[in-house]
Amino acid sequence: MGETETRPSHGWADVTLAHPGTAGLWRVGDYWNYVTGDYLLAIPNAWAAAHVSGRRLGSGRFRDGGQGAEGPALFALAPWQAGDPPAPGTTLPAQPLLLYDSVYDTAARIMPGYHHSDEWSGAAWLETGTRTALVFAGTKGRGGCWYGFANGVVWPDEPPYPAIPPPPNDERGWWSSSFEALLLFYDPADLAEVAAGRQKPSWPRPYAELRIDDRLFGNYRTTQKNRLGAAAWDAQRRLLYVIEPLVDDEKSIIHVWKAQD
Repeated sequence: MGETETRPSHGWADVTLAHPGTAGLWRVGDYWNYVTGDYLLAIPNAWAAAHVSGRRLGSGRFRDGGQGAEGPALFALAPWQAGDPPAPGTTLPAQPLLLYDSVYDTAARIMPGYHHSDEWSGAAWLETGTRTALVFAGTKGRGGCWYGFANGVVWPDEPPYPAIPPPPNDERGWWSSSFEALLLFYDPADLAEVAAGRQKPSWPRPYAELRIDDRLFGNYRTTQKNRLGAAAWDAQRRLLYVIEPLVDDEKSIIHVWKAQD
């Protein structure tokens, strides 16, 4: 399961695949891999210079069950500041910008509306004109939340254990009464408060959410997860790309939104 592990997880490569010039792997501070090693994004240069000493690479991960953090996480990194490239096994300085408490923390500060079944699979930092936002893409649980099967069967802590139901409800894990595809918006001004040490990384709260199931092509069951995948922001063209995974005959669809003036 990898709980508590802080293994090397990050590296870099050139874009010329014939000669990739790979380097790494490196650790992200002393933070668990549960919160560091999934989505990557570019932090706008001006914001990074003003608030995080030029660390303009953002990285994070969300793992269901709240064992890493009860909400999405984001760290500011700059591997090039630790060497060109850093030696394998180097522990990179990492500045947490968003990091909620885990299920192991007492009086935990968590994301409002958090469910253990949530999925935050992509992230991008949007900037157009004077407007900017950190956006997470994912599948959000609503209603009740339990560990067991999608049909409502709860898996007990001790035996006797229930029979495994037939597909599509035979996957044991965290579930909610319903799910929806969501873009979650954070204000970078709140992250600046964290970077300055005036607030804890568990303090920022999303200020808006955009439900996008009506833009998806999958015919999803009410309790079906994995509706969104990775996300990326094209700063030059002001385009937000979000993947809807494995929905077109096992092929993924890429949705594109254009920022308006």
